[in-house]
Parts: sequence; C-alpha cells; structure tokens
Amino acid sequence: LTTGVLPSFYAECAEILKRYPAWNNILLFDPAGRQMLNLMRPLGAPLPDAVDGPQFREVVRSGRPGISDLIEGPVLKQPVISVRYPVVRDDRVKYVLAVGLSPHSFQQLLGDQHLAPHWVGSIVDRRHVYIARTDTPSAAGTSAPAALVRGIDGASEHTFRAVLDGVDMT
Repeated sequence: LTTGVLPSFYAECAEILKRYPAWNNILLFDPAGRQMLNLMRPLGAPLPDAVDGPQFREVVRSGRPGISDLIEGPVLKQPVISVRYPVVRDDRVKYVLAVGLSPHSFQQLLGDQHLAPHWVGSIVDRRHVYIARTDTPSAAGTSAPAALVRGIDGASEHTFRAVLDGVDMT
C-alpha cells in the first residue's frame, strides 16, 4: 500500500484472507468511501461505495478503527460486520482497510463460551439487532426484544435477568 501498487496489494490480501477463516473479505476504500479493492471481485471491476456512511466517516474523521453494525454487504448481498482500520500517511487518512466478518463467526464465538444450559448469550449491534444468539442462530439480523434492549441499556454489567420469548432466562 505504501507504493500504491494495487495489484500487488490485492495479491497479498488474497493470501492473508486464506489464513483467517473467520474473515470473509478484505476491502480497501478511499476516504470518501469509494471501494478501491474488494477480494470478492476482480481488481478493476466496478464496486459500490461504503454502505454505512456515518460509521465509515467516523473512522476517517477520528483516525481510529471502527466496527459497523450488522449490514448487508453490497457485493455478496449477505449480512456482515465490517472491521475498519484507517491507513494514515502524512498525518491524514489515505485509505480505510476493512475486513468483513460473517455473523457465523460470532455464533461460533458464543458457542465456544460453553454457557450454562439455561443461559442465552447474545451479541447485538448499536441498533439492537442480533448478530448472534446461542439458542437461536437464525436470529441474526432480527431486532432484539424490548426486554433485552432494556436490560442492555440499564445494566451496570453485561449479565442481567430477562424474560425472552416467554421464557425466564435466569
């Protein structure tokens, strides 16, 4: 990336993607949100702009990494969480490098926690949309119920009592 030679960078990213099965894509954007590189398309193919403008712009504005809400990837048309990292050159953001993660990666992460049988583990985004849920993997992309939202917004810890779907989860 330092040299600006995108074909070499594309090839390097393709090799890196093979090493990280939780990643489903690597993308490169300019600071305006235009995709310059997307491993799901040949280099030079037409590409859409970033889909969640405010969160993308915050990465560029702050110069700090950011994570998207659950969004639909515009190329693969699948749910994805985008982890973005600003690439700074000469004290300004020159690119934003992004990695796409599928909700399945988060589902596996929750499963690896081996929660008590009656516990439900959930990961929700800023909009309170499920990314993953231990008892209902198909919940990804649906809105969390009001009881969960109240618990998240009012909890001093990340564990709280709730009744979800008519079942006492304590």
